[in-house]
Amino acid sequence: MSAVSTDGLVPARIGRSALLLLLLVALAAGLWVAAPPAALGRDQTPKEMIEDGLPAAKTIKRATKSEFLAAVCAAVRKHRTVAAAITEVAVGARRDFTGEIVGTVLRCGRKSDCKFVGSIVSAAISANDNAATTIADAAIATAPDCADAIQSAVPHAASGGGDRADSDAVGPDNQNPLSNSTSKDTGEGFDPHEQLILVCDDGTQRTVRQSQLDEYLHSHQGAVVGSCPPTPTPAANK
Repeated sequence: MSAVSTDGLVPARIGRSALLLLLLVALAAGLWVAAPPAALGRDQTPKEMIEDGLPAAKTIKRATKSEFLAAVCAAVRKHRTVAAAITEVAVGARRDFTGEIVGTVLRCGRKSDCKFVGSIVSAAISANDNAATTIADAAIATAPDCADAIQSAVPHAASGGGDRADSDAVGPDNQNPLSNSTSKDTGEGFDPHEQLILVCDDGTQRTVRQSQLDEYLHSHQGAVVGSCPPTPTPAANK
C-alpha cells in the first residue's frame, strides 16, 4: 500500500486553528465591550445607577421630571446602601427638582429609619446648600416622625442656612406644596441651630422657627402646630 501524504493537511489544520482563535478573541472582545461595569469588576457610580433607570436615549440633564424621579427611585430601591450618594448626585445634576428628589428618595428607601433620613438631608444640602429650607420641608413632609434628625442634619450640612436660589422649589409629589421657612434665613441674627416647629397652615405643611412661632400663629388664623393630615389620593376616594 502506498503511504498517504500529509503535506497538505498540516497547513489546513493550522489555518483552521488560527481562524478559530481569531473568532474566540473577537467574541471575548465583544463581550468585554458590552459587559456592564459590575461584570468587569468595577462598581457602578451613582450617576450610572440613575442612568440605568432612564429611557433609552435620555440623559440625566434631558430627562423629564417624571422620568428622572422614576430613575432616582429605581436606583435607590436597588442600591439603598448608597442612597445618600445617589441623592447628592441627583440634586447636584437637577437642582430644580431638589425638594422632589428628597421626597422621592425617602419614599423609595422603603423602611427608612431616622438615621437614614438624616443622611439623605445632609447629602442633599451638600449638593445644594442654597435650598436647606426646601430640603428640610420636603423631608419633614415625608418623614414627620424624624423631625429631630432632620433638624440636626441641617446645621451640620449647611453653613449658610436657608434658601436663596431655589426658593421656588416645592416638596415631594403627592404632598401639598411646601412653603419655605418663615424666617429670614440669610438675615442678621439667623441661628441655624434654632429649632424648627411643624405647623399645618390651611392644609399646607410648613416649618417655622421657634422664635417666630407665636407671631406666625397670631397672623395666620387657623394654623396649628403639628403635622397636616395626609391628603387623600384619587384612588382612596373611589
